Amino acid sequence: DAGNHFEAISPDLTRNDKSKQQVSGGPINKDDTGTEYYDTIFSVAESPLQAGQIWVGTDDGLVQLTRDGGKTWKNVTPHGIPEWSRISLIEASPHDAGTAYVAADRHQWDDLQPYIYKTSDFGATWSKITNGIPAITFARAVREDPMRRGLLYAATETGVFVSFDDGGHWRPLQLNLPVVPVHDLVVKNNDLVLATHGRAFWILHDLTPLRQYNAGIDDEGLHLYTPAPAYRMHNADDAPKPVLVGENPPGGAAIYYYLKAKPKGETNIEILDPTGNLIRKFSSKATDPLDGPLDPDDEKPKKQIEPDAGLNRFVWDMRTQNVPTVPNYYLFEYKGGVRGPLALPGAYQVKLTSDGQTVTAPLQILGDPRINTSRADLEKQFTFVNDIKAELTRLYQAVNQMQDLRQQMKDMHRRLGDSPEVKPLLSAADEFEKKILSVENDLVEMRIKANEDSLAYPAKLDAKLAVLSTIAGGDSDSSPTEPTYKVYEKLKGQTDALLARWAGMVATDLPALQKMIMQQNINPIILTQPSSGGGGEAQR
Repeated sequence: DAGNHFEAISPDLTRNDKSKQQVSGGPINKDDTGTEYYDTIFSVAESPLQAGQIWVGTDDGLVQLTRDGGKTWKNVTPHGIPEWSRISLIEASPHDAGTAYVAADRHQWDDLQPYIYKTSDFGATWSKITNGIPAITFARAVREDPMRRGLLYAATETGVFVSFDDGGHWRPLQLNLPVVPVHDLVVKNNDLVLATHGRAFWILHDLTPLRQYNAGIDDEGLHLYTPAPAYRMHNADDAPKPVLVGENPPGGAAIYYYLKAKPKGETNIEILDPTGNLIRKFSSKATDPLDGPLDPDDEKPKKQIEPDAGLNRFVWDMRTQNVPTVPNYYLFEYKGGVRGPLALPGAYQVKLTSDGQTVTAPLQILGDPRINTSRADLEKQFTFVNDIKAELTRLYQAVNQMQDLRQQMKDMHRRLGDSPEVKPLLSAADEFEKKILSVENDLVEMRIKANEDSLAYPAKLDAKLAVLSTIAGGDSDSSPTEPTYKVYEKLKGQTDALLARWAGMVATDLPALQKMIMQQNINPIILTQPSSGGGGEAQR
């Protein structure tokens, strides 16, 4: 009844040695904290599988067990454990009611050895399981992973150890954890949480590689772990915070893979939708195309994938392919609007290719459990943002064509010089460039080169579409509103009109200019064909 009343369910389960229950410090300097009193229960563990089964460990070296809710108790102390060991923690197995683990601490007896024991028969017999933990590294806690039987974690005076074979062998799980006493640890969902002595809480996010690891993986050239289910959430960038505040894990789907050696060639990660269609691709040879020219305060763009020998992690933000933009075009405020929409909840596939070897694994995306938006509304939002993305794609493809043509005409100016015989041709090229700019300047604002330049220049059509995309799908899960549809139709109409003008130039002005070039026996001007990646292929 919430602690209002208690009743005893056991006799005294300790040694009850009165000589160990005196005030410490001697008759002069008495210790009034009470921390050195012995004959106390130090650990209690209730079986998660069997009601009424309770394990108890004392600080004077006893392990007791009841299987009937405290009606009867049995001393099941491990044979061979030194007397007066502190039973620091008992872990009742989440997989088998008869299995339990004990961590005992004797460092106050100047004994720094690790003492970890396991029973599989309700304490009738025990085995010591410390192989691999250094002899001077005493343990305070041991836990079994609730998802994988026999996967154990040990908290010791110098850090954390892991065992994949139920304690048969241990190895360090230190990573970036400092050498620090770990007093307790617990598995929470898919994370391992540590309580250290004086060095804060630490969390190892996503235990997927540990739960799926086996010794054979070390001999594979390439191994892709099946990703843990990922929640479809809008993750805002972390705001600046004091140095002592912890960091959240990166938002998205974590993809772990193992490489026996550093790849010599290209490594690709592809995300396939439930129907097998490619929705996103990442390459070790590519950088984020949205980064554009760097502002002095910006971080240098990194490769999308940076594979190395050993365990690698890549986090997919769960967005579909970005809009291919214009090279050397700084988006800043608008770049969020040219990212692909968040993928819908469902079953996906990860395809990993490295040095010609390919492996695949399923990936499940789950809906945000905090919202109740219907699937139909999510699909409306996804379709709407994709429609904006399609408009931006054809807009930027046209701008890339325009800029490529203008560059070719500048090159022609440079090559031909000012000779009288080519003057009519160059004049025609200049007029054509003016007509191109009359369309291009309404589509994009190329004078934006750095942060906040957009305050000095007006938003052009691409920026308006990008902002609309951000409003409709940036940080919420909801169906688009009627006004957003109306704004989209207006912007789409303006895009159609400008691209129709461009199509007319390609159909009339460009052939006329090409004819004049051919009459002068000059290398022709080429209209590049747009590609999905934002580049172009020459069309002669």
